[in-house]
Amino acid sequence: MTFRVHRLKHGRRLAADTSGAAAVEFAFIAISLLLLSFAVIDIGFALYWFNRAEKATQLGVRIAAVSNPVTDYLDKFSGSLDSVPSVASPAQAGESCESATGAIESFCDHPDITCSATSGVGSCTFGAFSDAAFSKIFNEMRTIYPQLKSDNVQIEYRASLLGFAGRPGSAPGTYNLVPQITVRIVGLQYSFIALGSLLGLSPITLPTISASMNAEDLDSTTSL
Repeated sequence: MTFRVHRLKHGRRLAADTSGAAAVEFAFIAISLLLLSFAVIDIGFALYWFNRAEKATQLGVRIAAVSNPVTDYLDKFSGSLDSVPSVASPAQAGESCESATGAIESFCDHPDITCSATSGVGSCTFGAFSDAAFSKIFNEMRTIYPQLKSDNVQIEYRASLLGFAGRPGSAPGTYNLVPQITVRIVGLQYSFIALGSLLGLSPITLPTISASMNAEDLDSTTSL
């Protein structure tokens, strides 16, 4: 009888013992805090590299605006009468951009030109691709974003209907249109630093990043 009473008392003491509860609760909380900390680290790095990519596009478009164009097709954008190719017939003269008073008309039909280098092979939607011009822009962008690849960079030239008589490359009394240049970073992926190895998360593709400016100092005929 004495042994049975002792065993019952001992069982009640074990049931009432809560000395290990704090350790178990802390284990659950610690895991949650650890995951939260890793998430903050990864989000911080993602924002950091996204900001650097934005700065890279801003630098790229500034370089593109004062350098030789990546395409040789811009010399057709003179804006003189019957000189501008149309989108439907890029190799032929399109609509006139010059009115009877010499003003630039808003109805002119200009093809947008996009240049890129996929797997090291460069091409433009119109005109011949210049490796030297593209490399100059791309290498400057990599000074800010070293992980950048040529596949991620697009350079677009779009006629803006801006220009002035006597601009380099224009004939007397005609206009040489100033293109708007847009530099884009596309398909850029971010690999998770902490959560990638811990949870096996796959890299995410960042949104397209772009910067644009009018290339008033772009010279389509002479080296800069």
